Amino acid sequence: MKIIFDNEATVTDYEKFIDKYAVPFFKKKYGLYVVNHRALELKDMFDMRTDADKMLDSFWISFRFVRYTLLSRFRPGAAAAIRRFRREGHQVEIHTSRSKTCEDNLVGTLARLFTIWQYWLNGVFLPPSYFFLLSG
Repeated sequence: MKIIFDNEATVTDYEKFIDKYAVPFFKKKYGLYVVNHRALELKDMFDMRTDADKMLDSFWISFRFVRYTLLSRFRPGAAAAIRRFRREGHQVEIHTSRSKTCEDNLVGTLARLFTIWQYWLNGVFLPPSYFFLLSG
């Protein structure tokens, strides 16, 4: 059976990271407040209308991305579940909507590598071919 894991909000605790780092950042730097608490995308969460890409880049193209990928642990049980499904012979895929991972430049290359390293550092040793990148 093919089992697909969504990286953001399923394997990682995206919401916790956003509450801890993004909410204070956008409030302090841009005077933005959360207007849609149910939104998953920062652009929608803060109702960014102009310069959204520039604002998002100022948040993500920084040490914060390293913190989110390489220094954050997966949700409890996520790594064990992925390893168990693979041992049982299931086809496992990881899907991510990290927009920079689809770019064909240095930032995109680093985003892809950091995503793979994030799994390795959490004890899930998947080859790069298991990752499917979905543009935002």
